[in-house]
Amino acid sequence: MARSAMAGTDAAGATAQTSWSVWELEASVTVTDPGQLAAAEDIVRDVVAAVDLACSRFRADSELMKLQPRMARGVGISPMFRLLLERALDAARMTGGDVDPTLGADLAALGHGPGTSSPGITSVPVLSQPVPPKPSSTQPSMPRPASPQPTEPRVPGWSRVRSTPGP
Repeated sequence: MARSAMAGTDAAGATAQTSWSVWELEASVTVTDPGQLAAAEDIVRDVVAAVDLACSRFRADSELMKLQPRMARGVGISPMFRLLLERALDAARMTGGDVDPTLGADLAALGHGPGTSSPGITSVPVLSQPVPPKPSSTQPSMPRPASPQPTEPRVPGWSRVRSTPGP
């Protein structure tokens, strides 16, 4: 991927920046020492590559996809995967589940995947019981067939993930 560096001047002096596309987003690095731009970009690209290899659901060779069939029974994970999982679970707790690292299959079902452009999804509510339709004031209520009622509320996936220290 080509680097697109540009130098500018701000109150602190010269800066340099480079940008590239990653995960269908734009990544950029800005440095205050233009001579360090290439090294800084290399560091960021290395971290992004390590994250991608650990937990991309779009790569068959990622740790996530290799371990996924056995995860329900418990698996050992790399330090990078563990760090990312712990931070993702922190985000889920802090947002009450609005940020949920276990929604990969749900997002795929909604059409989100590599090469697709989907609108931003900020929250997908999980209902424990069906919501009855509101009767229209112009139409009489029609009897509806009974929906199967769940016996227990659905527990969000992120709250079922357990992390225990490895050897």
